Amino acid sequence: MKREERYKLTRKKEEDMICEKIIDTKKQETKVYKKQIGGDHYRKMKIQPSEFVHENQLLFAEGNIIKYICRHPYKNGKQDILKAIHYCEMIIERDYK
Repeated sequence: MKREERYKLTRKKEEDMICEKIIDTKKQETKVYKKQIGGDHYRKMKIQPSEFVHENQLLFAEGNIIKYICRHPYKNGKQDILKAIHYCEMIIERDYK
């Protein structure tokens, strides 16, 4: 086998290993997001707010808005809406004043 052919095979194997690692990492992340400690209000959703926040690299305040808006029908109702509004006000102060 020529040197160039060996190089191509080696590169292909390395790329395949990297792809397998990425797939395995995604499977483990998925398992983590299927678990909830205390209650089941997030498990009722197609995607947990924490997974959405993580995948979209949102900041803390934006992440909390997502969390409270998503869970208000299942957990604390009006209080969760008020918390989301509070975080909106924090973002306005942080980014627009």
